[in-house]
Amino acid sequence: MVCINISGELSGTYRSAVLGAAECVDHVSVIDSRNATMGQGLLVLEALATRDQATDLESFVEHLETVREKIFTFGTLNTLENLRRGGRIGAAQAFFGSLLSIKPIVEVRHGHVEGESKQRTRSRSLNYLADKVKDAGPLARLAVIHALADDLMDFVQLLDGVEVDEEIIISSMGPVIGAHTGVGTIGVAFQKH
Repeated sequence: MVCINISGELSGTYRSAVLGAAECVDHVSVIDSRNATMGQGLLVLEALATRDQATDLESFVEHLETVREKIFTFGTLNTLENLRRGGRIGAAQAFFGSLLSIKPIVEVRHGHVEGESKQRTRSRSLNYLADKVKDAGPLARLAVIHALADDLMDFVQLLDGVEVDEEIIISSMGPVIGAHTGVGTIGVAFQKH
C-alpha cells in the first residue's frame, strides 16, 4: 500500500501518515510528494498509471520518488490581501504591491512555497506562467489549478501549442491552499518526461 501526501514542509499530514503507517498490520509506504495541490495530484496519477507494471513495492516507490523530482508547480496570485491577512507579508508591503499592481509568482520548490518572480500586471503574470509551461515542454502531464479565476479560459488559451501526452487537467483549488492565495489565483503543475 502507498500513501502519497502533501509536502511535509507545508503540513503535518505526512508525519501523521508515517506514525499511522507504523501502527498498521500491512506495510504502508508513505511518500512525501514535496508538492501541493495538483503537483501532488500528478504524482497520484502517475501511481495509478504505473501500479500494474510494478514488480514490487520497493521499486514502485523508487519510481514514484524519481517522478516526484520531475513535477513542478507554479502559481500567480491576483491579490496580496490573503497573504497580508495570513501574516505572510506586512500591511505596507501589501498596500504598495497593490498600488503598483504587483502579481507575485510562487513556486513549490523542495516542498516549500517560495517567491519565484514578481510581475507588474495580471496579463504579464499569466503570460509568464504560460511561458514557464512552454519552456518546460514537451510534457507528460499538465494541470491548471484555479481559485474562481474569471480569466481562467484566457489563460488556458495561452497554453495552445504546448506538447503534452495527456489531456490538460483543469481543477479547482482546494479551500486550504485557496484561503492562503485568494480568489483569482491561477496555477500550473506539470510533469516533465
